[in-house]
Amino acid sequence: MYYGGSDTRCYAARTTVAQLVDWCLNTPEDGLTTRKCVDQRLALIRANKKLLGK
Repeated sequence: MYYGGSDTRCYAARTTVAQLVDWCLNTPEDGLTTRKCVDQRLALIRANKKLLGK
C-alpha cells in the first residue's frame, strides 16, 4: 500500500486486509480541530481506565 504524508513524500506500508478492515471500522472520525481531537483522546483514556478498573 502506498500513501502520502503531509508533505510531498510517498510511503509504503505492509499490512493485511484484516488489519485494514479493523482500522476502518474502529478508528474514530477525525475531529478536524485540536480541541475535538483532545476531547476524543481524553474520552478514550477514561474508557480505558474504566476497563482497567482504575
